[in-house]
Amino acid sequence: MLTATPSRAKPTPITAPIAKASRYATSVVIPMSSTRKFLTTPMKMAIKATLRVTLTRKSSEPRLCEMLTLSAPMREVSIKVRVPATTFLPISLSIPRSPPARAAMMSDSMSRTSSSCMEKYLPRRYLKDAPNLKAPKQKSLSMVFLFEYATCTREALPESIAVEGLAMFRALYEGFSEVEGVASFTGRAMPYFQLPVVESWERSFQEMLAGEEHALIVAPESDNLLLDLTRRLEKAGVKNLGSSSRGVAIAGDKYACYRALRGVNQPRTELFSGSTTLDFPLVAKPRVGEGCEGLRIVSSEEELSSLPRGYLLQEYVPGRAMSASLIVGDEVRLLSVNTQEFSGGSYTGAELPLSLDAEHLEEVIRAVERIPGLAGYVGVDFVLGEELWVIEVNPRITTPAAAMREALGVNLGELLFRNYYREALPELKRRRRVRLRKVGKRVENAFVSVEDASIVIEVVE
Repeated sequence: MLTATPSRAKPTPITAPIAKASRYATSVVIPMSSTRKFLTTPMKMAIKATLRVTLTRKSSEPRLCEMLTLSAPMREVSIKVRVPATTFLPISLSIPRSPPARAAMMSDSMSRTSSSCMEKYLPRRYLKDAPNLKAPKQKSLSMVFLFEYATCTREALPESIAVEGLAMFRALYEGFSEVEGVASFTGRAMPYFQLPVVESWERSFQEMLAGEEHALIVAPESDNLLLDLTRRLEKAGVKNLGSSSRGVAIAGDKYACYRALRGVNQPRTELFSGSTTLDFPLVAKPRVGEGCEGLRIVSSEEELSSLPRGYLLQEYVPGRAMSASLIVGDEVRLLSVNTQEFSGGSYTGAELPLSLDAEHLEEVIRAVERIPGLAGYVGVDFVLGEELWVIEVNPRITTPAAAMREALGVNLGELLFRNYYREALPELKRRRRVRLRKVGKRVENAFVSVEDASIVIEVVE
């Protein structure tokens, strides 16, 4: 409880009013963080406008409330004002920590709560100026740095890979933009965003980390790229809306992931060292990599001998290739179950959301819970046949995320913020079934296109 009183004592760092208090009135004290990032600019202005109340006596000069800086952020602010009659007039504002909740407070609950408190407790003879409760339309100083490797760099990636990255980036960029400012850049000019095009993504990456409060990184696990970028984020002290480096290190290494998931139903797996104890046919893939990169089906000893040492070998299990998209925080919440469509060994899209029975869902959640450090959006690849086989865990955003808004009617950016700040997530309900298709040509009205590849999102039912 913060109380501003007309005292001449030396002000403390926490509650010192900017304006001197007279014997007739006292300035209201509003705290915010020392980093200037806890309360965003619109929130500061909205609170300031709400509490710009003049407390006067008949012939006294008005005293307006101002903002102060606190040494640490606070979840809730309670303010008391001492008027000449020594009556305490409480005006309380509950300030949520996450940007989506702060935005909602600006436009809705803050206005009603503040105005009702003032009308109820403040004597009319002291209320000179009615506050303007409309939140100003102004961008926040508190931003999220969004980085997706294929979109933000000039690396010469196959267009079929680049278009998936761009689809994820666009969905996240638009989602974050609705609840918080977004800071990013691109490696090439994009028709979907007005973002700077940079020559050196690594220099821009470090500059962004130095200037923003939150960050989300989407990058391939290949060459430990996602792990390296996540470690840079953590070293910079930025709030990570995704998995920690510990979770990425385990999940990004397919053999380490297999070992961490002992007890979860998964195909027998080993590293290739010249021979195998597994039964053919086998699925062979790099130990560290993403998607279908380097994946082969091995049916004989002759084919096995052509593999490089250290490759991951898994017994082939029959069934339908699928994935689950989850939000991982204090608990694991299912967002969507998705098909995985392939053609010629390449990923071509998904349908979502599908259902999964309770026993199978429990197996998926158990897999996620076995890996420490996973957070935010996590994908689990599995094969569903007579039983469910967990294949691998992806500690990052996956391609079906691009269709979440259409399928579920949710803002994924807002979900990630609420999850980070441990705020209640909205109930997730199926809105409609959609199909995400990756096609090898430019399509009019595609969600995104890169050269001769497009991502199309269609309503199925």
